[in-house]
Amino acid sequence: LRIRVEPPRRIDLTNSDLIADADVALIVQYVDRATRDVISTNRLPRHATLTKQRQRWQLDELKPL
Repeated sequence: LRIRVEPPRRIDLTNSDLIADADVALIVQYVDRATRDVISTNRLPRHATLTKQRQRWQLDELKPL
């Protein structure tokens, strides 16, 4: 299983730039262990909410669109 996140086109910052909201897509690929061939790929749209924790961002919520 391989999961990657497509970068958002737009990020909305609120609460003095401490909270970020963005629509992203998770790209989920099922990979054959022996051949490393991709068996199938699914694109799962999600809404992400992140909060700033010092110098890093923490994922608080990931909901289906």
